[in-house]
Amino acid sequence: MVSVRRRRRRDSILLALFVFWIVVFLIRQLLRRIDYENEAKELDKKIISYINRYMKLPIAAYPPWIHGLWLHVPATIYSVDGILEFVQQFNREKIGIGVVLVEHGRNLFMQNPSETFHFKSLVEQLHVMGFHVVTSVDSFVRHGTQEFWECKKRSLLLLAPGGESISWQYTSDGITTNIFKGGLLDFTNAEALQWYHQRLDQIFQTGVNGLWNEAMDGVLSSAFGHGVQGWSGFVDSAIYANDYYYQTFDYGREKNGFNFITSFLPVDSLSPVSIPRPFGPTDISFVTFIRSYPFSFSGLEDALFSLEQSLERGYINVGVEPRGLLEGGVEAALRWMQLMALCPVTILPSQLKEQAKAQFPAQFESFFLEIEKLTQMHEMLRPYYFSLGSLTFFHQFHQQNKTEQKAPIPFVMQPVQVGEGVNEMRGFCVGTELFFVPVIAPAILNGEDLQAVQRFSVSFPTDIGPWQPHTDSQLPPMVYPGGSTAQFTINVTQMLLFQRCGGIIPMRTPSIPDVLTFLIESPHLSLYPTRYVPFDEMERELVNGKDKEFVIFYSEEGKRHLLWYSVELVEHKFWLNFNGTTFGKKTILCVRGSVLAEEVDENGYEKTNSINHFSELVASDTSAMFSTEEKNCFYSSIMAIESVARIGPFNTNQ
Repeated sequence: MVSVRRRRRRDSILLALFVFWIVVFLIRQLLRRIDYENEAKELDKKIISYINRYMKLPIAAYPPWIHGLWLHVPATIYSVDGILEFVQQFNREKIGIGVVLVEHGRNLFMQNPSETFHFKSLVEQLHVMGFHVVTSVDSFVRHGTQEFWECKKRSLLLLAPGGESISWQYTSDGITTNIFKGGLLDFTNAEALQWYHQRLDQIFQTGVNGLWNEAMDGVLSSAFGHGVQGWSGFVDSAIYANDYYYQTFDYGREKNGFNFITSFLPVDSLSPVSIPRPFGPTDISFVTFIRSYPFSFSGLEDALFSLEQSLERGYINVGVEPRGLLEGGVEAALRWMQLMALCPVTILPSQLKEQAKAQFPAQFESFFLEIEKLTQMHEMLRPYYFSLGSLTFFHQFHQQNKTEQKAPIPFVMQPVQVGEGVNEMRGFCVGTELFFVPVIAPAILNGEDLQAVQRFSVSFPTDIGPWQPHTDSQLPPMVYPGGSTAQFTINVTQMLLFQRCGGIIPMRTPSIPDVLTFLIESPHLSLYPTRYVPFDEMERELVNGKDKEFVIFYSEEGKRHLLWYSVELVEHKFWLNFNGTTFGKKTILCVRGSVLAEEVDENGYEKTNSINHFSELVASDTSAMFSTEEKNCFYSSIMAIESVARIGPFNTNQ
């Protein structure tokens, strides 16, 4: 009887345990299902974000202001008046600044209302002066702050194994290394993401146009070496980087609209590994800058390596920024600035003026005259950069061709080998119309003589040509076939910069607003290369015709336009027949490398030898022609509609 009772009790216990484990199993399955549903919801959100970014893009690829000249304000300047005066100093030197980078938000989680109020006042004043403003942020919560302990208590942080703080090594000048401890916000935790958005709100309400994430790149470079863990377990650095950059970009666009951008380093240029890893996604990387130490020829060579790595990884608009102390005198400074001006995005080093005055006072004025020329060249090329960037962006992320083309895919910059063996040099094609070889070796020892020369052997790209020296190169005129090799002896102010004969480059004309300007170099020498055409333009008869040069360009409003021309030869002279889809925009055509014949057919053009008079005539919609030894510019209302404009004749024997 007792044994029966014991057996029944045992069976009851076993049954209870069985039921308990069944309940536990069902609860676990339910919780897992909830987790799956939450993950599915998060995935749906990311898919929606993906669709919005790729399939519902506005007509423009990105805001065109990013191609303006950037100025990095030193972190040591805090006051509103101090920053405004720093910016105005460059304007007084006729260096046209477009974007001001202020390191206000680096300690994002240590802000107070007073700091935010003053920064908002600064942003408003800079906007009134015509500048766009970018500031720096990160998601690193520093050890010892109230925010750190609050986040750690609520499991909002990624920390080292065992709950220890992450160490982040950061250097702003290439010399002094600061070590910070803290944790990263864990974006797998919805509460942490919400907390991050709340902190970003105090930055966005100031009206900033963009966020620069260099500090975050430093965290990723140093903090993930030993692994980090959050409430959901180990987090991979690449996944975290993408999540961080996407979250920041999407939330910024939600708050401040299409005009908002984020920026970060393209590759880890300070990494000890031989092949730098990329930091973030390329589809939201509209502007990136490579940092390089020191501000010298060795730093310049390192920057070129990182530039090549960044371009090969699909980053579209990449610039370079030297850091640290200037070494190598005025020559190193000028060679850096020449490279910076030819990149699609350009940023002036924060200590440029101070170091230039200290290191070469006798050459300071000459140096800044050259800087003025280089920045003006970059300003003139802004429509070209924006067109290249837009075409490349839409090709890569939105409008992939549905049929194969023999033409090369669009690009903004592309590395080109221009020498062999010990004479190997790095060259870059900027689109298919410009070719540039940076000088990375000093010609002089004392760094003071701007007229000291050095000799180079340059091999031109084989797939395209011929080439002529660009006007801003200060080289004598000459035609170089594609694939040929030529010797050049240049001084410090000269550049190995060339323009393809026959190519069309959209230019900016600051003196004449709302006007499209196109520069054509030696049109009669064009070999009419096969060009990339977007899928929806491939059926257009005029762009597929033989013996036609054409350009696809984007206006700052984001509208896509086309312009093309053909050459009409008559004995030893030629005319140019232009056509395009400029939608009523005033259009100026400038021809270089071809001399007008004496019996020029004016076609109703009013001649002028003054650029100011020419500008006045264009503004009043009067057909005009501006002619100098370097170029001949034409304007007519017929060029602003879909009609043929005929100009000439030009001599072919010049």
